[in-house]
Formats: sequence, structure tokens, C-alpha cells
Amino acid sequence: MAPEEQSIFEEEYSKKMKNPTVMLLIVILFPIHYFLLGQTVKGLLFIFIGGGLFVWWNIDIFRITGMINNINEDLAKTQLRDMKIMSS
Repeated sequence: MAPEEQSIFEEEYSKKMKNPTVMLLIVILFPIHYFLLGQTVKGLLFIFIGGGLFVWWNIDIFRITGMINNINEDLAKTQLRDMKIMSS
């Protein structure tokens, strides 16, 4: 990848990526992380059943960094695919 393409990728990726530390704080303080991740149905279920009677909420505290890393990886792949399509 050319240096100018790499800088464009880094700029766009940094705009879209989610910060795992911030998301962890959101999970602990406000249970709205599924809405922020674009999973509205899961978010509604999470709220209506009280975070799985707090069991689901406790599990999410430990899972959130992995979830965010997977989402950031998908964002990076999508960004690279889009850049490849645009350069063709």
C-alpha cells in the first residue's frame, strides 16, 4: 500500500473505530453498549430482562474488549475493501 493510501486508511479507520476502554466504562455505567454497536434487538432484550438478571451484564464486562476488537477488525477489512474498489 502506498504511503498516501496508508494515511487515508489510518485517518478513516481512526474516525470509525471504537475504543475498548470507553466501551468498558459504558458497559459498567450504562447498559447501552449493544445500541452503540448497532445491535438494537440485543440492546432491547438486554434492557427488558435487566441484563439477564445481571448475569448477562457481568459476562459482558469481560467480553466487551473482544467484541470491540472484532468490530474494529471488521471495520478495517471493510475500509480496505472499499479502498481497493475505489482504486480499481
